[in-house]
Order: sequence, then structure tokens, then C-alpha cells
Amino acid sequence: MQAEERPLTGIAILVFALFLFSVQDIVMKSFSGDYSVLQIVYVRCVIGLALLFVVLGVRRGIRLSRSKRPNLAFARGLLGFFSYLGYYMAMASLPLAELVAIVFTMPIFVTIFSAILLREQVGVRRWSAVIVGFVGVLIVVGPESLSGNIAVLFAFAAAITYAGSTILTRFLSPHDEPVTISMYSMIMFVVGAAVLSIVIGVGVTAESSHPSLQFLLRDWAIPSLFDLGLMVLIGGIWSLGMYLLTKSYCLAPASLLSPFEYTYIIWAVVFGFFIWSEVPSVNTFIGIVILVSSSIYIARREMVNGTAEKFANSIDQLNTAKQES
Repeated sequence: MQAEERPLTGIAILVFALFLFSVQDIVMKSFSGDYSVLQIVYVRCVIGLALLFVVLGVRRGIRLSRSKRPNLAFARGLLGFFSYLGYYMAMASLPLAELVAIVFTMPIFVTIFSAILLREQVGVRRWSAVIVGFVGVLIVVGPESLSGNIAVLFAFAAAITYAGSTILTRFLSPHDEPVTISMYSMIMFVVGAAVLSIVIGVGVTAESSHPSLQFLLRDWAIPSLFDLGLMVLIGGIWSLGMYLLTKSYCLAPASLLSPFEYTYIIWAVVFGFFIWSEVPSVNTFIGIVILVSSSIYIARREMVNGTAEKFANSIDQLNTAKQES
């Protein structure tokens, strides 16, 4: 089935989903000094899956949707798992505004992947925008942090895997419903957190002094009732946000939605300032403006190229029809 395009609805859904994720980030960052990120992800995703099954039960009885492309659906879920894992680990030691600025290099990586993996034609202007975008990131984090803070590498890893997940969403959307895509992702989050915890060894005390690695390697602990309630809460927020995020990319092209993902930076700056007294530096603001501008330009070029390609295809079909008649 072909996904119905409703751009304005997709944009509105995306912006609300990003607000929900920013609320979740507040809780995750507050937990980074007390719990293992794998424990939080596991509990959150179990809650999310339970809520999803309840919704499916109400809507369809016991019958669950199966993906028509399960390999791609599971691959998308695995990329999403590593993306959020890298994001949360980086969150433990980076200010929110700086972290989000790095993660939002995603449109730049989409362009790079399109040229290298998909062999798409990328012009000089878009390559120039890619270079300018990376200059903006260098201004945000600074050369010293780029080479000396492992959290920056986790943030870049989150951006790369998120870009891959976004591309796969567009491949899946004509075939699967958003709730089906979300369900496969949640399953991979639960499996990924469980398997990685076993590999690391639950109960092994972290030896690293770096906050990001401690967040990964820390022992699983029995949470207080209040903390458990917060974990349940972010499970609900996350499941709703994941569904809405998937739904938005099923309703509108990624090239159109990408610029609106930068509303996330606004929430990161606001929450970082009022909750953790994080005041972005002048360099951070300058770098964010450069990065956002370059990414919006890339998105606009993709839209222009996509429109031109559709127009060319229409002309070809018209000519073919005339020849056949």
C-alpha cells in the first residue's frame, strides 16, 4: 500500500514527538549518575511494549501486525537502539545543547550515505553545505573536545545510526503501518538491552571514571518507588513518541521533515538552562546557526531534486503514452 502524504500533519506530529523526547531526556539525564543506561532502556521498553500490546488488543483483539519486510524492520530497530544508546551515554557528560547540536548532523550523514551507498548524484552546492555543517559542529564542540572527549564520539555515532534508521523508515512506510514499525523497534530495544547487559555482565562494577562509560557499565540496581514510577512514565512517553515519530515520517518526506527536527534544539537549550543551569556559549550558538542553516539548505536541495525527478518521470510517462497511442 502507498503511504498517504499529509505534510502539515506530519510536521505537527514530529514537533510534538520531539517535545515528548525532550521531556524524557530530563529524566534520563537525572538518572545518569545512579542507574545503568541499559537497565533504564530495558525497563522503559518493556513498559512501552506492554502499552503497545494493550493498544493493539483494544483496536484489533489479539492479532498483531507482521511487517512485510521484517529484516528491514528489525534492522531499523537495531540502528535505533544503538542510536539512543549512544545518545544517552553522551548525555551523561555533555551539556544538552552541545549534545543535540552534534546529533543533528544527521541530515549531513544522510547526504553522505546517499552519495556513497545509494550512488545518488550530489552536486557541488550540497557538498559545500555538508562541509559548512561540519565546520558548525567544530565550532560547537571545539577541536579539543572532538579529540579528547569520548562522549563526542558517542554523540556522532548516535547521529550516524539515527540517519540510517530514518532512511529505513521511508523504505518501510509504503508497506507497514507505523504501529507495526514501532513494535519491531521496541522489540529490538528490549533484546538489545538484555543481550548487551549479558555480554557486559550484570553486576560488574564500572572501573572507568568517565561518566558516559559509567552510565553503560554501572550495576543494575533496585530503584526506589519514585524512580520506578519515573521509569514507567518515560516508558509511556517513549512509546508514544516513537509511534508519533514513525507516523510523521510515514506522512511526509524526510527531506521536508528534517528542518523541523531542529525544534529539539530549542527544548534542549531551555531545559538545560532552567534545570541544570547550562548556559550555551557564544560559539555554541554560532555553530548551531551554521549547522541548522546548512542542513536546511541540504533539505531544500533534496526537495528541489525530488520535484524535478518527479516532473521528469511524468514527462517520460506522457511521452510513452503518446507513443503507445
